Amino acid sequence: MPKLAVLMYTMSTPIHLAKDPCSYAYYLAKECGYDASYVYFGEKPLHDVEFEKYCHLKYLGSESDFRKEIEVGKSWLKENARDLDVLMLFNYGTSTYRTANYAKKINPNIKIWCKLDMSEQGFAHFYDGSISRKIKSTIEYIKGRNVDLYTVENKQFFNILKKHIAFKNRLQYLPNCVSLRGVKEKICKKEENIVITVGRLGDWYKNNELLIEAIKKLPKEIVKKWKFYLVGPCTNDFNIYLSKEKDKDPEIFESIKIIGPIYDRNELYDLYSQAKIFILTSRSESFGIAAIEAMYNGAYPVLTNYGSITKDITDNGRVGKIVEKMDPESVADALQSTMTADIDYEQVKNYCNNNYNYIVWVKRLNKYIACI
Repeated sequence: MPKLAVLMYTMSTPIHLAKDPCSYAYYLAKECGYDASYVYFGEKPLHDVEFEKYCHLKYLGSESDFRKEIEVGKSWLKENARDLDVLMLFNYGTSTYRTANYAKKINPNIKIWCKLDMSEQGFAHFYDGSISRKIKSTIEYIKGRNVDLYTVENKQFFNILKKHIAFKNRLQYLPNCVSLRGVKEKICKKEENIVITVGRLGDWYKNNELLIEAIKKLPKEIVKKWKFYLVGPCTNDFNIYLSKEKDKDPEIFESIKIIGPIYDRNELYDLYSQAKIFILTSRSESFGIAAIEAMYNGAYPVLTNYGSITKDITDNGRVGKIVEKMDPESVADALQSTMTADIDYEQVKNYCNNNYNYIVWVKRLNKYIACI
């Protein structure tokens, strides 16, 4: 039984147990027989009965200073690395490389897997076509020499970076997927006209103000026929913004519902299964897991062009719409054309299930690891 640990330098919360690092560890254990652990920091220990059936939770404390986290992580590795077959690290950079080097010193046979979680900015860090970037990439290769396997979630990034000096012969494509842990199968009930967005409402990257401005651009007779659900924790500034906008135009806010955070994933997936459209107006995302969660439940995605990953998620626009211009008029036009279109919701769901299924991809990941 291969022994794997995911060492995460972040303040983890219960929601992280459904995200990609935890989900790959969970499904490697469940589907491929790994002895897996999630090693993490957080305000308090995490507990989840279903998750812990397959993946151990190892709490390293509530230390929030990043440099001190690294030291605590090294102490944990000093005690445990000799017993590990695989160590998974998240993202690239100095802390990842130093952790990999330290683990290899303790256990030269350990396999180091780095899940890149790469955004457009991260891609530009490695590839911009310049000579200076090529020189820096050589240095990056030297720093990351002890990483045995890199995986990246974006097909375009993979096709370019697989020949890159920093990753050559060590890079594989591995997307984020939809976690179905503890989630009951949903029936797509598209009986109501619902548009849904999910995320940290008011966060600058999420750009939720753009959605409100787009709704204001829609014909009033259309707005009256639809409900717009905004799901997620809400910043104070966004609450103030919403209050002001409601005073200006109370009529459209009869259709806008601020749901707040939903931590029960069955409840969240129920909402997805009712929604006809999922919208994400983000300025930037490394992936956009909420989009594929919605698609798995049949919601048609309308996404601002926050990165080339939107082409993967929508199959180049076949099962979703990419809004090229990030302005209210363009988003409103995309929404209106989708609202009046004849959408094949099962096609959306089937595409997502075929391309973003953990059970499928974890078996490929197991082969990647075996070939190191």
